[in-house]
Amino acid sequence: MARIVKKKVLKIQFETTSPLSLSNGEDINTDSDVLLDAIGKPFIPGSAIAGVILSYVKDWKGEGDTSWHDYFGFVEINREIKEDVEIKESRLSFSDATLDSGKFYVTRRDSVALDEFKTAKNHAKFDMEVVEPGVCFTSIIEQNFLTNQDEDYIQEIFSFFRNEEISFGKKTSRGLGKIKLLKAGIKEFDFAKKEDINSWLDFDVDDMEMEEDCHRDEAYLSNDKVLCLGLRLQGGISIREYTTDLRKDKDDVVADFRQLTEHIGNEILPVIPGTSWAGAFIHQMKRNVPGCDQTDVIDDGMKKKVFYFGYVDEETKTKARSSVEFSETVINGGIDKVITRNAIDRFIGGTVKGALFTENTHYYGTTNLQII
Repeated sequence: MARIVKKKVLKIQFETTSPLSLSNGEDINTDSDVLLDAIGKPFIPGSAIAGVILSYVKDWKGEGDTSWHDYFGFVEINREIKEDVEIKESRLSFSDATLDSGKFYVTRRDSVALDEFKTAKNHAKFDMEVVEPGVCFTSIIEQNFLTNQDEDYIQEIFSFFRNEEISFGKKTSRGLGKIKLLKAGIKEFDFAKKEDINSWLDFDVDDMEMEEDCHRDEAYLSNDKVLCLGLRLQGGISIREYTTDLRKDKDDVVADFRQLTEHIGNEILPVIPGTSWAGAFIHQMKRNVPGCDQTDVIDDGMKKKVFYFGYVDEETKTKARSSVEFSETVINGGIDKVITRNAIDRFIGGTVKGALFTENTHYYGTTNLQII
């Protein structure tokens, strides 16, 4: 076993700036329940953090550069004899990102699948749980240095977080899983020095100091093109969030559904999900410019098709991630209005005989959309 000559510890505290959809693989409450720990609090597994970081490292290193093998570890398998040929242990360790003190809200997002004519597909329904934004997590990342010439991945990972490149969970290209770094601290131990060895033995990560100055590097330049739009709502909007609230007395009117909302600070504000923005833009673009969502490129002499907005092929079981991201937006200002009307069957679009339906829609207000 190789001797460790130095160790670096990175402690980070970050806040979610959009809803987090990290599933536990179960479908008890919804089709995709949120991941909770043993006492019912959301957390981000260390394996998920490592996977996201590794994905960014591969992009940073570039295709063909496998030097990350020496730091993140790998297993090479001979598929003919089904045995491990080579195993390399990771020099980096990632703890779970645990919830700091404070309130959190887990809500359900309910939807049905729509075809190109905005009509519900037969029996196509999907709902999922999300953790609303504004939740703070803390995580610890450590690197063991086997030589003094080892690459400093801790500093690079810190830059990923500081430059707001990191996202967690599902639907990150549709505005979910965004985070903002709040505090960070780095502690280094040189095991060639006796005082550092003693410091490591007495080290308590809970007492580690962190700095609040975690803004982007001034020299940081992104290759992404960003379109920022300030928009004003001309009328009403109804992106459904079904409610199970009970009436306290017969005079109370509780809507069967309301405009989708989130807890933003001490307020509950209406929001437009990135999925809704993406669907609206993609539908209009395909209708006006057929084929605009894809192009052919030459890669290593091979002709390949690129899908700008991603795709999922159920027959071939293939999929591609969208290269265009739509943010989730908060509507500021405006008013809520409760309307009672005939109930509509959500799948066929027809009225339900003898049934009424109450909805709480939102009118007017402004919002800011970001497309990357």
